[in-house]
Amino acid sequence: MHELTMSIKEKIITSCAIVSVIMAVMLIVTVYLLNYMQTKITMLEKVTKLEDYVQELRRCEKNLFLYRDPSFGKKALFLSEEAQRTLSANRMDFNQASSPKITESFNTNLSNYKKSIPNYLNSLSSDQRPSAPGKPTVVEESIRSIGSQLSNYAQLLAKNERSHINRTKAFIISIQIGQLLLFGLLMIGFWLLIFRKIVRPLRVLEEFTGQIGKGNFEVIESRTEEPEVRQVFDSLNRMSEELQKSQVQLVRSESYAALGTLVAGVAHEVNTPLSTIRLHSEVLLEELDEIKEQEFASSDFFRKKLSSIIREADRTLKIVHDLLQLSPGKSLTMESMKLKEPLSKAIDFLGSQIPADVEIRIDVGDDIEIHGDGQRMTTVFMNLITNAIAAIDGKGSVTIKAYRTEDGLVDVSVIDTGKGIAEEELNKIFDPFFTTKENEKGKGLGLSITHEIVTAHKGRIWAESIPGKGTTMKLQLPAGRGSE
Repeated sequence: MHELTMSIKEKIITSCAIVSVIMAVMLIVTVYLLNYMQTKITMLEKVTKLEDYVQELRRCEKNLFLYRDPSFGKKALFLSEEAQRTLSANRMDFNQASSPKITESFNTNLSNYKKSIPNYLNSLSSDQRPSAPGKPTVVEESIRSIGSQLSNYAQLLAKNERSHINRTKAFIISIQIGQLLLFGLLMIGFWLLIFRKIVRPLRVLEEFTGQIGKGNFEVIESRTEEPEVRQVFDSLNRMSEELQKSQVQLVRSESYAALGTLVAGVAHEVNTPLSTIRLHSEVLLEELDEIKEQEFASSDFFRKKLSSIIREADRTLKIVHDLLQLSPGKSLTMESMKLKEPLSKAIDFLGSQIPADVEIRIDVGDDIEIHGDGQRMTTVFMNLITNAIAAIDGKGSVTIKAYRTEDGLVDVSVIDTGKGIAEEELNKIFDPFFTTKENEKGKGLGLSITHEIVTAHKGRIWAESIPGKGTTMKLQLPAGRGSE
């Protein structure tokens, strides 16, 4: 049998439904208890009213026996009638509060009380004299006994109702506390569900898309059992694969375009020194023919021509050497090294090429390490510093800064105070044979070689420039073990 699985949507809907049902039940219970409490309060008001009648009746009874004043008897009779009417109007409620038998007994006592009062009043108006002070008559004893029973019933009934109300109030408070605790637990469970099933996978997806944005197209495995999240991960993995294929195709297309540019540049660059070599060679051949007719030839003339041939030949060799640096076939010797090592070598190699009025500033910590090929990284910094110096017209500075990042990289900035690069030229600076240097001071291969080396190190390089204020070349290189 297939295991029944629920989607995130179904789980959330089910959780909301359960919470809603529980909340509805708690609300119904609360409303019921409040209504019950209101009923008991109303009943207490009726019992209190009856108790007040009985207590006032007993006071009138005492005054009647004390002062022999018939007005107190009449008032006691009136109060007993009011008490009996209250009992009759709420007979069912009083039956539930005590019992039908006790209620009936109380009603009988009220009736007997009502009969006894007139008899006592008649005895006051007749020739019969009441008993001596301190010695109650039989009628008085009967009235007091009945009144005591009435008072005991009313007090007991009121006490029971108040006690019941207090217990109900305590029960309602405990129910409300339980409801709050249950509601809190339900909310915690609901938000844990949201965090585990939605928030946490979204964070993983955010990191995944960030890696894709950085060019890392590695497949990521879904660590959740939720079908919707797995589908999103699968879709992103497919998108990553397609982007990787598209990138390969784009690089291949750009490589073909760059190859055309490269061939045209090579033809242009090599053609010039070869033409010069050929021209000087023809001149030397003509001079050799004339030597037969002359006794001697100028050695300075031949020396200049041969020097020119050697210079142009060296220039051709340099072009070929730079082109070989662009070749992807050369392997890298990767190792952890202090960033200052290739940087210092680059500055030492440049040596006298650094003008006296250009200051080189290095703001790189001794603990910053990179993982790369030391010789190639020396070439990178030589090219970047050379370009920075060439961009400065007169006095200026070149500053190299570096710091570690949280994602295992080292950010390097080479900042110059030169003339800057126009915005429309920033996208071309890494193209082979593109140069902003005047009077053919450069062949436009330095940054192309630098870009290839940095890319081979799985790093990034880009430029930020403000015309008239300077240029900043930024690199991201993999950190060495000492920078972890």
